[in-house]
Amino acid sequence: MHVQDLYPGGRHPDGYLWIDVAGHRDQAPLAEAIDRLRRESDRIRVLGSYPRASVHAVSGEIL
Repeated sequence: MHVQDLYPGGRHPDGYLWIDVAGHRDQAPLAEAIDRLRRESDRIRVLGSYPRASVHAVSGEIL
């Protein structure tokens, strides 16, 4: 897991913290981190988790 960017923001009194990470939520390090966060707060949301694009997919080659 590697944290790419943190985005503080929002107008909620407690604020929001958007975290963009490299990794899939089913991979052990990230899954464990999400579980630990959920023990601390009931307001954890995973907005998306996508497989890494292959070099072929990025170049436009049909797999």
